[in-house]
Order: sequence, then C-alpha cells, then structure tokens
Amino acid sequence: MRKVPHASIEHFLAITALALQLSSCSTLSPVKKGQYSASELFGFACEPGKNIVSARGRVLAKMTSTEEAGQFQANVLVDSSDHLQLEITNPLGGTQALIKVSQGRYEIIDYSEKGQRPRVGQDHWGGIPLQWASILFLGQIPCPQRGKGLDLEVSQDNELTVTELNKKENEKQKFIYRFKQWNHHPWPASLKWIREGSERSSVEFQFDSPEKETGSPEKWDVRSSQGQIKVKWRTREITRD
Repeated sequence: MRKVPHASIEHFLAITALALQLSSCSTLSPVKKGQYSASELFGFACEPGKNIVSARGRVLAKMTSTEEAGQFQANVLVDSSDHLQLEITNPLGGTQALIKVSQGRYEIIDYSEKGQRPRVGQDHWGGIPLQWASILFLGQIPCPQRGKGLDLEVSQDNELTVTELNKKENEKQKFIYRFKQWNHHPWPASLKWIREGSERSSVEFQFDSPEKETGSPEKWDVRSSQGQIKVKWRTREITRD
C-alpha cells in the first residue's frame, strides 16, 4: 500500500484525525414521518449547493484504500467542468503532492519521490466512482438528473429511493436518501448509491454540518468496500451562477 504524502509530525496527524471525526452534537433533528411526498424529498435531496460553479479553500482529509492511504491538509480548487485539484501541503505550507481529477481520471504527483512517475487511475479510486469527485468538493449531493426514466418511492420513515434505468447500457442505478430536519426542511444526511448491471457496485455517503447560506455539507464521508475518503472544510470560498 502506498501512502499519500503527509506531514511526519505525529502531533499534526493526531489533530487532523480528531478534526475529521463527525460531530456528536449535530444540530440536525429527525424529520416527521410521512410529512413529505417523494417529489418534494427529491427536490430537497438535490438542493444543497446546486448553484455553485466553483469552490476553493482548505480541507482536512483522510484517505484509505488498498491503493493509497494517508491524512493531510490540502488546498482545493474545483469547478463545475469536472476539474478538481488538491495541493497537499506540509505544516510549513510547502507543497508535497498534487492530486488532479478530471473527466474520470486521477493523477497523483508526489514531489517527495524524486524521479517517480505520477500515479494514475481511471473511473474510480478505492471503489469510489470519480464521477462524484467534483460534485462533492463543490458542496453538492450526488443526484440523478430529473426527467423521464426515474422512479421515486418514499417510505413512512422518509427514506427516498430514486431508481434510474439506463436501457442502452442495461444498468440500473438506485439513490437511497435519508433525511434530517435542518433550517425548517429536510436535509440529506446520508445516501446509498447502488449500480446494478454487468458490474455491481455500491457507495455510502454521510453528510454533516450544512453550511448556512448554501446547505452544502462542510463535512462528508464516502466509502465503498475498497476505500474511504473523509473531508472537513476549514475555509471555503464559492462562486455561484
């Protein structure tokens, strides 16, 4: 297993790991049972950060998979054209590595390994589809596009299942959302994404700390059976359309 470059100071790592823990004193509360229709819940699921077209700032992050592992601080640049860059820095602010994600491909450039070629990958990292990378760092929630071919179903516990059938690829995608009450309306606190077809896969998302103005999660955790990424924004600036 390769390690994503990170600071060698144990105290710094301990602080980073502590800061990444999900808050146990969340301001989110349960949603009343049977209060909303499936269509209403779908709108709430896709609302956070929907008008954000670019974001920049600084995050604490932890990545674990069979391919890479590490925890670090990084400067982030991301835009809605599916371009994401994380500049991993040391405690003094120096650049240790760059992680670039664009159009379903990632590249890791490690400046601490002189003469080492960039590590690259396609479509997913640690079992997590790269199609969600820019969306998550923009502060949005993964959602299928509204239109024909979507089946919406809501349970009495306000769990929303959105099923999308791709007849061309003979695949089915399910987005299963669970909500908490925030700012007087439901907010998507978790999501399970399942793809059924020639290659079955699933990913679970946990969201926390909605930003006051946009509803974007300031903490998020995404995991598959092969890997996990946890992110906490420290500072963030956004541009809206």
